[in-house]
Amino acid sequence: MTSRLVLNKMRPSSVIGSIGDTRSLSITEILRIYVVDTIQRGYSPSFHS
Repeated sequence: MTSRLVLNKMRPSSVIGSIGDTRSLSITEILRIYVVDTIQRGYSPSFHS
């Protein structure tokens, strides 16, 4: 587990990798990411290309 965290910190896509790995996220973290993503898309049309 610790080695995976170190590798994730070294990789540029650590954020995308951690979000994709739902096993390492708690339910609250998944909900928070989902809510933030929904709010950003809802209130920021600039994200839509």
